[in-house]
Amino acid sequence: MGISHRVRSFDPGRRFAQAQFRRWFGRYFLAALLVFALGGVLGAVAMAVTDLSGLQDVAEGLEPMFPDQITFGFVAVNNLRVLAILTLGFVSFGTLSGAVLLFNGFIIGLVVAGAAADGALLEAVALILPHGWLELGAFFLVAGTTFRVTHRLVNYLRGIDDGAITRQELFEIAVLFLVAAVAIVVAAWIEVSLTEPIAEAVLGPL
Repeated sequence: MGISHRVRSFDPGRRFAQAQFRRWFGRYFLAALLVFALGGVLGAVAMAVTDLSGLQDVAEGLEPMFPDQITFGFVAVNNLRVLAILTLGFVSFGTLSGAVLLFNGFIIGLVVAGAAADGALLEAVALILPHGWLELGAFFLVAGTTFRVTHRLVNYLRGIDDGAITRQELFEIAVLFLVAAVAIVVAAWIEVSLTEPIAEAVLGPL
């Protein structure tokens, strides 16, 4: 009887009406963006001051891990895996989320700085931007959520807050993660289907 009552008491419509999604953005979303940006700066600096000729051998060694043709399914599954890894920030006090953002920022920094050195900066931006803003936005959203929960948990352990997280907040997290997953799938479709045509429309044949 008690279980039945709890099931009936869960009202998604009421939860959604009471949702305060704005609290998951702000400084926590900004913190995720800044961690990624730091990775980007480190990647650009590494490209500028380090002999990275060995990266060509590393890239060739990784080629068997990728299909001959990059498909929508391949991109979507791989980016959803990254999203899943980001959620592990909940059990690592946000450190794993930060590490994933830092690494991805570092790779983007390498790519953009390398393209700039080769005089192909606009081409690199055109190939990253159409899908990247949506993909990275989903990553920042999930990572920022883990940062906020970590902050709440630390405050709870220190006796500053009465609780770590409420049921309403758990509902909001579930909704936001669903939105992030959908954004990742849409970004994958854009990357495979639209990014190159958009870049060619802006810059001409690549």
